[in-house]
Amino acid sequence: MTAERTLICIYILIFAMTCVLMAQSDTIILNNEGYYNDKQRPSVSFPHGLHMAVVPECRSCHHIFQKGVNVLEESVLVAENENIRCVHCHGDGKNNHGQRIMDAYHVQCLGCHRLMQKKKKKAGPLMCGACHRKKDIR
Repeated sequence: MTAERTLICIYILIFAMTCVLMAQSDTIILNNEGYYNDKQRPSVSFPHGLHMAVVPECRSCHHIFQKGVNVLEESVLVAENENIRCVHCHGDGKNNHGQRIMDAYHVQCLGCHRLMQKKKKKAGPLMCGACHRKKDIR
């Protein structure tokens, strides 16, 4: 192998490793402290990166509905925007048709997991303890 080919192989290897490292799933801890007076299980370690790889578009989960239509602009979905957090709208259930944050998570997450299962696709967990795991929270 010539020096030029060796160098090209090294560049390709570095590029591939960078892509793999950049694709590591980012995890969000869903704890929403202060909104659960009756919390009985640990917070959820949510693999956001994994969901981004599986779910076709951000608006499948993130939403702002007006007259039954999701009007959310995907351009606002940036980590620095605190208003995109589920708790911003669902919080204590006083707005958003009385749906508390915990109920919103359960409807959204379990609904999608059940739909994936029904379609015979790899689905997320359906049992409480599969998402609410003490060992995941650091």
